[in-house]
Amino acid sequence: MLMKPRYQHTQTHDRESLQALENLVLQENIKLINGLLYQYRYVVDKGTFEDLQQTAMMTLVIELRKFDHVANDDFRRAVAVRIRGEIIDELRRRDYMERDKRQLVNKIKKAERELLQLLGREPAVNEICRHLGIQNDDFQQAMMLVDVMDDIELDSVMGKASDTDRDVLLSEVRQVLETLPEREKRVLYLVYVKNLSTKEVAQVLDINEIKVHRIKHRGLDILKSRMKESGACKR
Repeated sequence: MLMKPRYQHTQTHDRESLQALENLVLQENIKLINGLLYQYRYVVDKGTFEDLQQTAMMTLVIELRKFDHVANDDFRRAVAVRIRGEIIDELRRRDYMERDKRQLVNKIKKAERELLQLLGREPAVNEICRHLGIQNDDFQQAMMLVDVMDDIELDSVMGKASDTDRDVLLSEVRQVLETLPEREKRVLYLVYVKNLSTKEVAQVLDINEIKVHRIKHRGLDILKSRMKESGACKR
């Protein structure tokens, strides 16, 4: 999402050899695919998730062909960006979130605001759960939904630029990213540049996954606000 893919032209090789190579690269990059799909496992139904898996694998193969079947670091960075975009496009075409799940997200956001005002500090997860009478698992799944909503909204902001302006926009996004508070900048860097899942980010930073969700959500809010202030989204 925050990087520009660099493509090469696919040369003509023996078809069977190419098929074998593509299967091998798929196997070698299954962890990358699973990491990019991780947050959607709790958001969509089983059938939709399987469709997203197929979308991710097809995207990887198409991107590999553009890179002349060379699975180097440039390829991995580009394919992660492309898979994210294709997943979001697929979700946009679907009514992926059930009404009760969307309502739960809104209730949690409201409860966080109310408790923040009441307690004078950021409420803990167990305090929010107790306030709403829900389980910790319900809260975790709601945070996954917030992540997906954030990703779709950010991609919509990015998509407002024309193809001609997109390189300039990407450069501006990276500049704005550098102005974020340190925690938010580091989390967004790990998620969108290093392509780690929120679970992997939690392990890297040695914090719980809920904290990662919160920091990511807050960082994206700041990023989008500053992009609008800088005029990056008015092209």
